[in-house]
Amino acid sequence: MRAPLFVLTPNGSICGAARAMLGGHPELFSLPETNLFLADTCQTLQQLQAPDHGSAIALLGALAELAFLQQTEADIELVEGWLDDHPDLSTTDLFKDMQALAHPRQLVEASALYVHVDGILERITDAFPQAYYLHLSMHPRLSCELAYQTSRVAANDMSVVTQSAVTLCPDAIWFRPHMRILDSMASVPPVQKMFLRGEELLSRPERSLAMVRDWLGIRADGAALASMLSKQGSSPGRGTSSGSSLAVDSQSRLTPELESLQDELMELDGPLSWDPDLVFDDRLKQLAQFLGY
Repeated sequence: MRAPLFVLTPNGSICGAARAMLGGHPELFSLPETNLFLADTCQTLQQLQAPDHGSAIALLGALAELAFLQQTEADIELVEGWLDDHPDLSTTDLFKDMQALAHPRQLVEASALYVHVDGILERITDAFPQAYYLHLSMHPRLSCELAYQTSRVAANDMSVVTQSAVTLCPDAIWFRPHMRILDSMASVPPVQKMFLRGEELLSRPERSLAMVRDWLGIRADGAALASMLSKQGSSPGRGTSSGSSLAVDSQSRLTPELESLQDELMELDGPLSWDPDLVFDDRLKQLAQFLGY
């Protein structure tokens, strides 16, 4: 079986865009946002997620698609019953089963939550030493502003917005996740990892996808690339999750509100919009510059 590809990024929108475009290649099978590795076993994962949670539905849909090549209600009920009958199955073993079902296609896993929790990336790299890892970033200011806008949309009133905004800080949104990625990638052979800025993936997808395609050693013909590009900005299908719709519109561009502020949002100096005292510290600036910002 082909070694899987893990997309690592703290930004749900970039993660969703990459997941959709990579899934367009005929030799790749891109999973929806399953959050599979948030737990060690399937039972623990089910306890963490409500049955109607987006990632729980996404996992069932992906398993049905892999096992039955369709996602009818009957197929999803069969998959759900099978998971209930195997509560002690590890999420690592389940993923390996999914690899086998996807063969000869290469499995792509992209769940943005992984980089926000200590220990998950180490568990993945230990379990899949031959895997490929695509590290995607977005400018820290744009990432922070998008996270804040997401919290505003999720809130029902301004009091909730104010409360949720207090917990938003550059360290948690951007610095620590990217440090987790870099730390976990330190032991991964260079040939198995790649870094791309998400802005380049969205603004120059042909060039970025060609680089990823050549790195993975998958089909390089024009039809394969065209299929990937056709998925740019595509809406999620049944059993999938595409991440925040705030960051990219249906054409995988910044929303008009943020596009008008793009130049300002690419600055490392100055306060964040929701708190005049909240600025990037020197550690974050150094990491941003290291990543090309």
